[in-house]
Amino acid sequence: MKEFTEHFWRKSKFLLNAKIDFLLDEILWIKYCNLTLDEYKEIDRKGRTRRINKNSYTREAIYNLKDIYSISLREKGFIDEADHALFAIESVKKENGLYTHIIIDDIEKYTKAELDFLRGLFKNNTYSSMIYILNSEINSEINSWFIKGRKLESLNIKEKIKTFILR
Repeated sequence: MKEFTEHFWRKSKFLLNAKIDFLLDEILWIKYCNLTLDEYKEIDRKGRTRRINKNSYTREAIYNLKDIYSISLREKGFIDEADHALFAIESVKKENGLYTHIIIDDIEKYTKAELDFLRGLFKNNTYSSMIYILNSEINSEINSWFIKGRKLESLNIKEKIKTFILR
């Protein structure tokens, strides 16, 4: 921990002035989005309160703080709410899909990790279908993925996406 502090705090003025509430919120957001370090360093942080430069020491330091936070929780026998979805994603990966047809309503309320879990349940066959229903008039939740106009393509769905606008 001491090495971490000396390395990143010297290079990032942002971390010197950051409040613990902001750092915890950012750590949970990373976990809710199920991001790797490289994804976090490059991602557009739509809807976040403060700006952090892409590919910066600050982003790398916050990601490393997330790892330290998660390890400390597990050592004490605890997990946070974001870990529930991450553990569920890992368990569904072993199954290689369970359902051929899935309909997800109000996806504007889900975090990216929860959407990844639901996509992990999908068994992709030629006759399979997965339907996402997005209500753009409802306000999104705090850590939801579809905040401030984020598009469905941001989920990196390999299949062809058809969009319908219903009024």
